[in-house]
Amino acid sequence: MEIKVQELLEDAWGRITKSDNLVPLLVGALIVMFGGMLSLGILAAPLMLGFVKMCFRVAGDEPVEIGQISEGFSGFLSAFLIGLLMVVGVIVTSCTIIGPLAIVFVCMFAFQILARDESIGAVDALKQSFELVKANMAAAGTVFVINLAINSVLGGGTGILGIPAFAFTTLATTLLYIRLSGDAPSTAV
Repeated sequence: MEIKVQELLEDAWGRITKSDNLVPLLVGALIVMFGGMLSLGILAAPLMLGFVKMCFRVAGDEPVEIGQISEGFSGFLSAFLIGLLMVVGVIVTSCTIIGPLAIVFVCMFAFQILARDESIGAVDALKQSFELVKANMAAAGTVFVINLAINSVLGGGTGILGIPAFAFTTLATTLLYIRLSGDAPSTAV
């Protein structure tokens, strides 16, 4: 399947800058980032799951509200396990530069997969993410590198700009997942 990355990024930009979406997504990103830090990482993955669910709503042109981020707690255990397994993978491979990046790359759709079906569990979400990335290496790799650059430049260099960078790149990844998986953008499961 051919994915036009420029169109995908333009779609993400248009959706995130829509007035009804901007504030909930920026505040949601702030909650994920600071809620994760303040809880020493324990709440990071469930909050991320809630944020991804918000991104699915944005993709489906549905109304989005800040409080919807709490919906990630319905899949707390699976989300937490995804986060834990990713952190363990990053730590184990941290003796190289490419190892942690490869772990994050192959797991890039795990939260999107879990958001669509919380009954599949963490390990299956990670396996499905790996298979989707493997089958769509060019599109997934291009978006991953662009997202990495955006987060590195805006988040790493300026701190506060990491919030909109995180929101934009998560939305772009969700839109890519929808295109690659053929999944409907609406949140109805």
